[in-house]
Amino acid sequence: MKGKLEMLQQSEYELTNVEVNLKGLSDNSGYHVHVTPVEGDLEFPCESSTLYGHWNPRNVDAKSSPPPAIGSSDMYEMGDLSGKFGTLDGVSEFETAYNDSRLPLFGYESLIGRSIVIHKREKMLRWACSTLERGYSPGEAREIRAIASFHNPNGFAYGYLRMTQLIGNDGSQSDTIIEIKLRHPGEQDKNVTRNHHWKIFVNPIGVDATVKTTATRCVAGGYVWNPFYTQLADPLNDELYRQECGPDSPLRCYVGDVSARLGTIDIGVQRSVVSDPNFPLEGDVSALGRSIVIMGPNNSNERYA
Repeated sequence: MKGKLEMLQQSEYELTNVEVNLKGLSDNSGYHVHVTPVEGDLEFPCESSTLYGHWNPRNVDAKSSPPPAIGSSDMYEMGDLSGKFGTLDGVSEFETAYNDSRLPLFGYESLIGRSIVIHKREKMLRWACSTLERGYSPGEAREIRAIASFHNPNGFAYGYLRMTQLIGNDGSQSDTIIEIKLRHPGEQDKNVTRNHHWKIFVNPIGVDATVKTTATRCVAGGYVWNPFYTQLADPLNDELYRQECGPDSPLRCYVGDVSARLGTIDIGVQRSVVSDPNFPLEGDVSALGRSIVIMGPNNSNERYA
């Protein structure tokens, strides 16, 4: 099978235009946006153990969705492309175009960095998959990639946060897409802990990242990065800050206070992908060379990893 699926959205206020062109289909049916990107070096890269289910941030009950191409877009899961616009049943080639107000390429529900999975008709087995990546002309922009690696053998989390951002030649910057894959190391690798806040600290960390005493762990990182000196009328009033800063008003948050905009993370569960409008990777204000500090579970303020 070969082909492409191309999406274009001019701004967060526009419809997303989709062009689909697939050849070599054989007994196929559904195709959908799934939660995470395709992992490299896997023998079976399309399975539910790595790409999970359909992208469904608004928690639509798929069992209540009408038959394919019958209902309105909001009646299907956001990533259920064949449900919204028609299946691949009975065709060897498929070419179509459509638009949708619920396929965002901007903001917290963005599809970028997730994957497209094409299913077989029989038992909806996963047949082919590919990551939804940014398309851009090298003459107009370039993509910055960064990683925060948690692979120290003496560390307290194991895995990575991968970040990508498109930088236009005119200095414009896209949202930053962050892929999160973290578990507990060693003998605790099956453990699950939840509600870890995560933040960008001003400095890189040092050997203090692996000390056992949390009071002295990651102290070289300094404090939460706040390059624009965001400050409320009462800067010591943490409750007021929490009321002002959040996903609906991300510019009221410190740039480094990532979990205030995107939510906490869990360690030891599935990979996840998030999109942040305020996580710069280049320019006078850049997160590169600083540190990601994950706080303790259950909304703790202790530095954890």
